[in-house]
Amino acid sequence: MKLWMMLGLAVLLVFGVSLWVVGWGENTTAQDDVIQSKKLTFPAANAPQPKVEVVGSDHYDFGWMEPDTEQKHSFMLRNAGQGELELVAGQTTCKCTFNGLDRARLRPGESTPINIEWHPLSEDPRFRQVAPIYTNDRTQPELKLVVMGRVAKLISVDRDQVAISGVSTTVGGQSTMLIYSSVLDHFALKEPTWADEETAKFFEMVYNRASNDDLKSFDAKCGYAVTVRVKPGLPLGRFQQKMVLATDVVQSAPQEILINGSVVGPISIAGADGGWNDQTGILTLGTVDNRTGVTKELMLYIKGEHQDIHITKIEVHPPDVLQITPGELIKTRTGKVSMLPVEVKIPVGARPVNCWGTTQGRLGRLIITTDHPETPVLQLMLKFAVRSE
Repeated sequence: MKLWMMLGLAVLLVFGVSLWVVGWGENTTAQDDVIQSKKLTFPAANAPQPKVEVVGSDHYDFGWMEPDTEQKHSFMLRNAGQGELELVAGQTTCKCTFNGLDRARLRPGESTPINIEWHPLSEDPRFRQVAPIYTNDRTQPELKLVVMGRVAKLISVDRDQVAISGVSTTVGGQSTMLIYSSVLDHFALKEPTWADEETAKFFEMVYNRASNDDLKSFDAKCGYAVTVRVKPGLPLGRFQQKMVLATDVVQSAPQEILINGSVVGPISIAGADGGWNDQTGILTLGTVDNRTGVTKELMLYIKGEHQDIHITKIEVHPPDVLQITPGELIKTRTGKVSMLPVEVKIPVGARPVNCWGTTQGRLGRLIITTDHPETPVLQLMLKFAVRSE
């Protein structure tokens, strides 16, 4: 009986050792497959072994960031072993990329940074991306570096365009909007910059803390009521300005608000066979063949007590394409209004030009200066292109 028990124990012992050997062999083979696929050299068991180590943490929490912005971080890897450490960057998740691997081989004690960039395009309250690094460290053939945080719009405005129509030449005009955050408890505004430096002196920005009702309507934690003021002095007609408003939130890009409007006064414009648009302040001449040219007539209407005006200066852009000829002042019988015709002409032989107001060419411009004591300057835009045969 004892003999059979001893034989049984021997069989179990041999079987158990075999399983341990097979299991160890399968694990080693799996590691070898990973390393060989990445063209890494796995050191012999009796050779000095490398050991990969992350200096600090293998997780980086960036906190908050805005959608469609980019951030980067450098993880530092160190060879804490006795053999040479080999590194290969793996395939990152879709919103995260490696920005170079400075060194692929590290001798014992050496370190190298691993630079990672990420660029989320949309909001994500649980942003988490993984960047794998494959090594020839048999204890850690795959190292996972993780970047995490929250992606949200930190600063918002209730509109990206402000319309200020009917601006008085003597009083000016204004419009108020809300700039707010649904994430932050506080932020501060900086002084704005104005894209059009030529007219910047006619604009200013003032602000106060937003009311609780305004914040509640946008589900915001904090914000400001921002008022854009247009000062008196802008030329009659349409105007356009862009306000660039920055905050103390470094993760948030400055807000760009387009400001459109019109200055009204005792002088108004009509005519041009439907080419004049009073809402936009643009005279459209269309595409003009330079073999024929084109001529349009505008009519200036002058109301009030200063009707007997004279044009003192005319500026056109481009000056070598447009020709402006004022006519004689026409007084009506009632005396309530006077009319001054102005001829706008692109002559035969004009050079080809694009003034469609696109990226290829800015709008043309006409500035008429008169001796009117209240509104001496009238400005309008011209939309056209000249083509040659």
